[in-house]
Amino acid sequence: MCCKWRNDTQFNIGGQDEDGQPLVVEIDESLFFRRKYHVGRRRRQNWVFGLLQRGTKQCLLFPVRNRKAITLLPIIRRHILPGSRIISDGWLAYKDIGTIDGGVFMHDVIVHAENFVHVEDGDIHTQGIEAVWSRCKNRLHRCGGTSAALFPSYMAECMWREHLVVGDVFSHFLVLIATYYVV
Repeated sequence: MCCKWRNDTQFNIGGQDEDGQPLVVEIDESLFFRRKYHVGRRRRQNWVFGLLQRGTKQCLLFPVRNRKAITLLPIIRRHILPGSRIISDGWLAYKDIGTIDGGVFMHDVIVHAENFVHVEDGDIHTQGIEAVWSRCKNRLHRCGGTSAALFPSYMAECMWREHLVVGDVFSHFLVLIATYYVV
C-alpha cells in the first residue's frame, strides 16, 4: 500500500514561500544494515539518500547504489524546486550543488567534524533528516530487519509515516486502503 501511495503522490519539495523566501531542504545519505563493531550477521548494505523540507513533514527517500555526485545531483535537480536553500553536511559529492542549473539553489554546509549546528547561524544543521534516519532505523530494528527484496517497500513505508499528521497510524492506514480498494 505504501508503495502505491509513493508512486501516486509524486511531488517536489522546497522552492519559495508566499513571501519569496527560500524554503529549507535538508539532505543527507545514510547506510542501512551496517554492522557496528563487526558484530552481528552480515547483511547487504543499502545506501539511502534523503531530502526533508524543514517545517513540514515532506520527505523523499531514495535507495541509491552509491553516494557519488553523479548519483545524487540528478535526484536533487529532479526533486528540489529552484530557489530552495539546501543544507547538507560536508560530503564531497555535494560541493557542486550551488552551481546546478546556473545556481538555482542556495547551499549551506555544516561540517560534522567541527559542529553539528553552525556556530554563527543556528539554522544551518541537518538535525531534521538525521531524526528521520533514526526513526526509520529504529522501526526496522524493532521489526528484526527486512529482506533485500522488501527494502524499497520499507523506504516507502518510512516516507508514508513521515507524512502522517500526528494521530493513529492504524486509522490512517485504513484510509489508505480505502483509497485504493473501494468497497
